[in-house]
Amino acid sequence: MIAFTGQSLSVPEGAIVLLRISDDATESFDPQDQIKIQQGQPAGTKVKGGAQGIAMTLGSGRVAMFGEAAMFSAQVATLNGETFKAGMNVPGTDDRQFALNVMRWLAHVIN
Repeated sequence: MIAFTGQSLSVPEGAIVLLRISDDATESFDPQDQIKIQQGQPAGTKVKGGAQGIAMTLGSGRVAMFGEAAMFSAQVATLNGETFKAGMNVPGTDDRQFALNVMRWLAHVIN
């Protein structure tokens, strides 16, 4: 799986982490932080212990939550004149299979 964007989620008791965030990862809502990162400067807030995807049972149901949506899409975007792909359009990822597995788990088809 490859994540492209998003935010971190805290992990509640009883949840299973599906997409763990690196202990070195940072999160920011300030667009200027991207410039700092490109210049090798520290930016953002560390999100150690966070996740971008979690799943858990709730009563007799199941819940899956994600702070990342691009991996569940198929995008082609142009930024500053450069075209890039995100989500299921990126060759070599297993995001399609991951999405199917999450849906099957939610529907109680797989355990």
